[in-house]
Amino acid sequence: MAGFRSDFVYTSDEGTKYVVYLDLTNCLTQGFGFQEYSNDPVLPRPPRYLKYRYVLAQAPQSGLRRRFPVGSTTCAIWMGTQNTFTGFDYNTQSAVQFEVLRRFPEKVRFLPRPTMVT
Repeated sequence: MAGFRSDFVYTSDEGTKYVVYLDLTNCLTQGFGFQEYSNDPVLPRPPRYLKYRYVLAQAPQSGLRRRFPVGSTTCAIWMGTQNTFTGFDYNTQSAVQFEVLRRFPEKVRFLPRPTMVT
């Protein structure tokens, strides 16, 4: 079960900024590179074919594994300078220490169809 959600700024690998609607607790975690979106400037939603970068993390004490989206390529979690963080476990309703197991890059699932010029 997810918590409250809100709009955040996600920066793609190419540097394009998008507005994404994600879990509030995860995105406000220190080191994940998200910024709260304030509607200024107006940013587009990401294209459907863009799959966000994320980290796979595990809570050593419980064995719980979760994916956490990462907002930019310059943040501490993505660069590897931060490998542990405190996340929220919705099963136990408590804060849990997580360790990063693996980082998964951004993916483009398919490219949009090119427009034909005749």
